[in-house]
Amino acid sequence: MGASNKDLCTITSGQSVHRRACWIPICLLSSLLLQPSCDGSHNGGHMEDLGTLGGRDSCARAVSADGSVVVGEAQTHLNDPHAFRWTASGGMTDLGTLGGRFSKATAVSADGTVIVGEARTSEGRLRAFRWTSSIGMSELTVASEFSGSAATAVSADGSAVLVHTYDDQSIPTIRAYLWTTGNGMRDLGTLGGVAAHARAMSADASVIVGESIDADGVLHAFIWTPTDGMSKLGDMDGHSAAYAVSADGAVVVGNQVARDLLAQQRGWFRWTRNEELQTGLGILSGNTATLTVSADGSVVAGPWRNASGEYRYFRWSTKDGTRDIGPVGHNLASIPISADGSVIIGHAPGNRTFRWTEAKGAQDLGTWETNANTAPGSSKDGSATVGHAANRNVCIAHAVSANGSVVVGQATSAAGQLRAFRWSQ
Repeated sequence: MGASNKDLCTITSGQSVHRRACWIPICLLSSLLLQPSCDGSHNGGHMEDLGTLGGRDSCARAVSADGSVVVGEAQTHLNDPHAFRWTASGGMTDLGTLGGRFSKATAVSADGTVIVGEARTSEGRLRAFRWTSSIGMSELTVASEFSGSAATAVSADGSAVLVHTYDDQSIPTIRAYLWTTGNGMRDLGTLGGVAAHARAMSADASVIVGESIDADGVLHAFIWTPTDGMSKLGDMDGHSAAYAVSADGAVVVGNQVARDLLAQQRGWFRWTRNEELQTGLGILSGNTATLTVSADGSVVAGPWRNASGEYRYFRWSTKDGTRDIGPVGHNLASIPISADGSVIIGHAPGNRTFRWTEAKGAQDLGTWETNANTAPGSSKDGSATVGHAANRNVCIAHAVSANGSVVVGQATSAAGQLRAFRWSQ
């Protein structure tokens, strides 16, 4: 049965249907204009409804490296969201809670055996958790003075978990912790102030980056290692923040602004392990937290304002320097990037998503009716990219397998339900 653009990102409740992969290829014109596709034949795939835990809706948020394990949250028959783990052989499994009526899985180890996220206790507090099949869900305990915590990332082997804590959701008291199987919970500290926000960590959790307030109230980018603890990253005036780190921890990228937080110009920097600090590489615009770096550290991408004052996406590489790769839309999403930086995903005007490659430039991934389309995920090899159509027909992709052959997220079913999906080639 044929499928129109309208239903490319829908799934039939309780059934598996063949659909194109939530994105529509296009023919590229010069000057980065986004135009309709001439050929959509190579984007076919199989979208599977992963079901629920007895309730109405579900959402897939992460996937193992090979695409065989999917995690997220799904409603029970009481409509309580519970964290789940899905496999083809076992289906959807309820991971439970910490005594309350809510849990959500946010990340999974490379082999799918360790799952982390947040769950409510019987007292109603949100707490970070780590799940394994042998132990089940266990709380990652932090200092009692914090009202809540959440696990936001896990190392490739599952032995380390990045945890955020907060006090009554007050941003100035956010703290960062690292939990490991060998040493338990470790406070990453601050730069002298009351808050620290960890943004990213290397694949083995040996390097963590983010920003922290010092004793004078100035926000500084930091780097943390087990041996040296937390220290300022580079010698930069004013405020700065680190947003991303390469897989080996050798390259960090972030932004810097004048001490006056009202300053509009925010330059970005690239720091390397040999203490080389490159600044003045361009003026960022919009949501600077979307700044990203490739796994090998050679390519940086983000939003910037060009010499003509236009808001655009840039791609910077050690080989080619800075290049303009497309216009920036009103709603900046994350900027996924392949491991070598050869594929970049951006959000263009008109609520469109584009996929950029060296060979083809920016290609529009399509929309459904008047709905928005954004792509928060791409595979490490850049072979697959996905997006979502907001509004009536929703298809939100949250993660992708290492080789790009499996995509997971949330899509609208024929009955109007929001269901976790797994798309595969």
